[in-house]
Amino acid sequence: MTLFKLLRILIVTYTVCVLVICIELGEVATRVHPGLRSPTPEEPADSIAQSTGGQWRKAETRSFDGTLLSGWLFTPKQGNGHAVIALHGVGDTRRGVLGLARMLVRHGYMVLTPDSRGHGISGGDFITYGVLERKDNKAWVAWLDATVHPKNVYGLGESMGAAILIQSLPEEPRIKAAVAEASFHTFEEVGYERVKQVGLGTLVPWPMLEPSFLYARLRHGVNLKLASPSAAVRQTKTPILFIAGTADHNIDERHSKELFREAVEGSGFWEMPGVDHVQAFSASPKEFERRVVDWFALHQ
Repeated sequence: MTLFKLLRILIVTYTVCVLVICIELGEVATRVHPGLRSPTPEEPADSIAQSTGGQWRKAETRSFDGTLLSGWLFTPKQGNGHAVIALHGVGDTRRGVLGLARMLVRHGYMVLTPDSRGHGISGGDFITYGVLERKDNKAWVAWLDATVHPKNVYGLGESMGAAILIQSLPEEPRIKAAVAEASFHTFEEVGYERVKQVGLGTLVPWPMLEPSFLYARLRHGVNLKLASPSAAVRQTKTPILFIAGTADHNIDERHSKELFREAVEGSGFWEMPGVDHVQAFSASPKEFERRVVDWFALHQ
């Protein structure tokens, strides 16, 4: 075998391997493992209702494309007339924000905890990190308006939920104020960071990531590069409280810092030293509760 033939075989083999990895990356990024899509047991909802003296009910609505979305609505015994939509992170379900729901119900807020599209029992075969989900959030606001007629609607998001919340704000001005913990600046940026973190494309990440974006676009018809809280935060007048931990190993705090710099005047930033990804409530529950409740009260 000549050196030229050997080199050609190596190039072809490398190309095939890269394409296989890129397809796998595209699938992993846009689909939740089936084992994580089981329904959330109703016992936690019963527990929240019992401990707060309130009630809960199932919530369903359809998004712009007909996708059926599912969640729970918690109603306090003595409410203040305001509602909060609490959005979970990637690979999670409504169960991931139930602790926050309990906290807010105790302060008189109605709290909606949806399963994001492609998660839990909500419809959707794939996830888009805000490209489609921002319109889902708009559908939920409309559902709240039609169902419980809140005085104001607020939003609280964790990680991907924070990014979705931010991206929904330009399209949904009825959200009076928002709290976003550990959002990414753009999905493209965090994608490149993840590829480097796992050791793929450490020196030249482009060949590993760009074909994955292309695969997602061809396979699902969605351009994930449009998942951009950065673009949204510069278009909205809604004030946002950004929360970030300095020890976040999932989404570096610089994403939240950059979003805060781009946000409307009057937004806030809470930096938590030594705190990892979406661990603010666990690390400092009383301080978290005070800041979030005060933030919503400030914008009533």
